[in-house]
Amino acid sequence: MRLKKKIIKLIIFLFIIILSNILNSNSYGAEEVSFLGTEQEIQKDETFDMKLKISDTTIASCTIWLYYDQDKIEYIKGPENSNQVNNQIIYTWVDKTGGESRKKDDVIENFEFRAKQEGAVLFGITGEFYNKEGKLINKQIQTQEILVKNPIEEISAQTEVQDSQSTKLKILRLNQEGITPVFDPDVRQYDLIVNESVNQIQVTAIPENSKAVVEISGNTNLVSGLNQIDIMVVSEDKKQTDHYQINVTKTSNKQIANVNLENLAIENVELVPAFDLLVTSYQIEISNKIEKLNILAIPEDQKASVKIIGNDQLKQGNNQITILVTAANGITTRKYIVNVYKRTEQEQMQKEAQEEQDLLESKAKIEQMSVQLIDNAKDNKQQETEKNINNLFPIIGWITLFLVIIGIGIIYFIIRKKQHKKS
Repeated sequence: MRLKKKIIKLIIFLFIIILSNILNSNSYGAEEVSFLGTEQEIQKDETFDMKLKISDTTIASCTIWLYYDQDKIEYIKGPENSNQVNNQIIYTWVDKTGGESRKKDDVIENFEFRAKQEGAVLFGITGEFYNKEGKLINKQIQTQEILVKNPIEEISAQTEVQDSQSTKLKILRLNQEGITPVFDPDVRQYDLIVNESVNQIQVTAIPENSKAVVEISGNTNLVSGLNQIDIMVVSEDKKQTDHYQINVTKTSNKQIANVNLENLAIENVELVPAFDLLVTSYQIEISNKIEKLNILAIPEDQKASVKIIGNDQLKQGNNQITILVTAANGITTRKYIVNVYKRTEQEQMQKEAQEEQDLLESKAKIEQMSVQLIDNAKDNKQQETEKNINNLFPIIGWITLFLVIIGIGIIYFIIRKKQHKKS
């Protein structure tokens, strides 16, 4: 009887080992959840993203705590199910599939910040992560360091432009936020709205050629209404002069000084770049058959007025259309410029021929892709079948071993029983 019990225990023990190996053969690799910045170095006042990334995992839910230096970094926005408490952000995420879908380096959320002060900034993340069985995934605290640099110092340290006739600025910064559009060395006019408490504006203007001379006027003793700051750049050889202008509206009611366009679109034409209220210069190319464009320009403030200049009788070659927005106060204005290139007859013929050729090539590619997709589907089905068969081999082997052990046990019991009867 004792021997019989020992054999039964041995069989049960072997069965547990076999079952454990079968289950482990279907388990996944190591899971990883990380929180990484898109850049290692950023500039002061620059906005940047931090992304929650999941790698090789099937987590079903998580709650994370993100810590950061609020003296150097300002939190701007994040997903709806996140809350900011002092220097930490608490965020809860739930997988819509319940953790059934495996993720390979997927970014599940994005958090936006702005750099306020130069120096090294350390981000830390900790949290609780659960798989589809509701089991906690063990995670240690992770850190990510980002270096915030001063763009003025960084650019000044770069190689200087030595063109003696250069009159361009490479940096234009104000101590007031809201300058429009974003600075571009080739854009000469900008807008800014400030409240009544602002009497002067600090302007930092650095030329491309360090030996060029910059003179700033109109940035002090600001009056209510429209003010104009003039930035004159005199080239190193003193032969060239250029001007950058900032139209500053000082008002207690910023709404009546609103010159933003809510929408700008042209029928059957794509703007380059895509419309953005902070971008005031665009490029388009049109057919030589078009004489006038159908332009839709809608201001954010319904009381503002819009005037379109230069849209009549477009000539072949370069044209410039100005969309002048005048605010409700009647003094604040902004110009949106659309640079239009109208093709010649020869260019139009070449364009149409190229479009026809592209269409034929696209059709051929679609047909080729269709054939390839069908072939890939067949190959994938065959590979999946072979994979399933290969995956069955270890299981069949363990089951066979288990059956052999049971058979040996049965044979042993029969032999022992016959010996017992003989005795």
